[in-house]
Amino acid sequence: MTNESFAKKREALLARYVESFDEKIDELTAELDKFNQITDETSIYDFTDLRLIVHKLAGSAGSYGFSDVGSLASALDKRLLIEKNNIMAMNVITTMTMELVHELRKHTA
Repeated sequence: MTNESFAKKREALLARYVESFDEKIDELTAELDKFNQITDETSIYDFTDLRLIVHKLAGSAGSYGFSDVGSLASALDKRLLIEKNNIMAMNVITTMTMELVHELRKHTA
């Protein structure tokens, strides 16, 4: 494989990864919508779905050169592990998730 051929394949792979950001944004905002439906402090919210999305981003973003996305996703992933189902941490989780969505949007514009 020539350097030019490799560069083209790498560029195409990177473009597909960036295209996946729109789907990730939709998934993250859907999780935020679930947060907004919680009205009782005794409610339990399972962070599993959010954590799966974030964990994948934390693992892949840096490999594609998006260290900013990877850092935010990694910090959120760690916070989700610490908080488990703690409804009292919802404001922090929401803020961190919104920051991640904002960072993803910067790369899709």
